Amino acid sequence: MAMDAEKIIADFLNFTSTGAIAKRYGVHQQDVKVLVRSALPEPLYLQTYHAIGGKKVSAKLENPKVRERYSQKMKLSVRHALATRMRDADFRMHWKKKARLASIRGNKRIKELLKNPAFSELWSRKCAAGALSLKSSAKGIFNPSLKNRRRAWSILGLKHTGKKVRGPLGERMYNPLEVHVAEILLANDFAYSYGKMVPADNINGYFSIDFFGKDAPVIIEATYWDKIEEKCAELKRKFIYFRKKFPRHCLVLVTKETMRAHYKRLLPDNISVLTPSMLGQFIAGLKSPGKAG
Repeated sequence: MAMDAEKIIADFLNFTSTGAIAKRYGVHQQDVKVLVRSALPEPLYLQTYHAIGGKKVSAKLENPKVRERYSQKMKLSVRHALATRMRDADFRMHWKKKARLASIRGNKRIKELLKNPAFSELWSRKCAAGALSLKSSAKGIFNPSLKNRRRAWSILGLKHTGKKVRGPLGERMYNPLEVHVAEILLANDFAYSYGKMVPADNINGYFSIDFFGKDAPVIIEATYWDKIEEKCAELKRKFIYFRKKFPRHCLVLVTKETMRAHYKRLLPDNISVLTPSMLGQFIAGLKSPGKAG
């Protein structure tokens, strides 16, 4: 019996389950559990017991169907546990603080890594490959079934995010430049539609237009975003679409005097890049037949 006990304990410490040990020696599983628990220190017993459990789970997860069911079950469990704990105000505040700090640290770390040319190039290649894979497989953000949901959330964001100033007609606008453009248009008796949304075959399902002319065919975007190359890439996509959708409309970008030359250099020649001081004269030309250009 002593020899059997030594073998049983040795097998258990070699991460053999109590069920498998019971079958091997022809004894009851409960007797094996009692033996190993009484013979081993509590920390060692628990460590070994949990390791055996993890090993069994890993073996089961090699089956794709089991892995999928397990993944869904764990997601629901975590979501439920988190939702329950979030009801506590102290936990919720602590969670938001940790999440905010983690995001700041993560962004800082990525920015540091991207200073390394080798890492930056590898990062770009992986991002491009990932995007192509998602697009070709119609998964993730390219999943057609998610398009309406993305569009709804994006529109909601446009309504509530970042619009902290009021336009001359009471519109909620993003910045003082948009307000200034609206004031210039009204001073020239030029009616406009602000934030017009046009359906498009892009990620969000639409493009928004800052100012869509009612009195003359003109589309005006207003920005002083200082990351000019990044902004111009976005504007080119929008303006190309607007050119196809509204072929008779003039395309205009209004920006600050200090940024005009940079935007003008990066945008196509068929886009008029103006400052606010130039906009009034441009609008007057549009409203006067034969003077627009």
